[in-house]
Amino acid sequence: MATDIGRVLEKLREAIYTERFIAVCERVTDDLKAAPAAIAAVGPILKLMEEYGTIDFGAPGPLVHFVEGYCKHGYEEELLASLARRPTPHTLWMLNRLLNGSEGEARKKYLEVLDEILSRADLSTALLATAGKFRKLH
Repeated sequence: MATDIGRVLEKLREAIYTERFIAVCERVTDDLKAAPAAIAAVGPILKLMEEYGTIDFGAPGPLVHFVEGYCKHGYEEELLASLARRPTPHTLWMLNRLLNGSEGEARKKYLEVLDEILSRADLSTALLATAGKFRKLH
């Protein structure tokens, strides 16, 4: 049976402010991994992170493990699109993880994205401070 990505996101939203949120994330990502077109969930999961930017998604958490499973298969582009729309502490951390494992042109591109985020006037001081910490690392 195919996994309905919309239903998965609904389950996540229902649990997002509960103590069982991370457990629900684990269950739904297990279900998604079994879906033939699971990569289609990467963008919606990142949008969920944008929508609930202050939620603790784990360290890094099941959702991050799931989306990073599509590294070199579309994840990077989805993350960069998310960062352009609405960076969050968690998606900045994910960008930092990409930077840690990249070199050459890819690394240059990720640093440019980080610099663009640092130049944005519409972001909170706290978010810019997080981006600044990651920039100093690289």
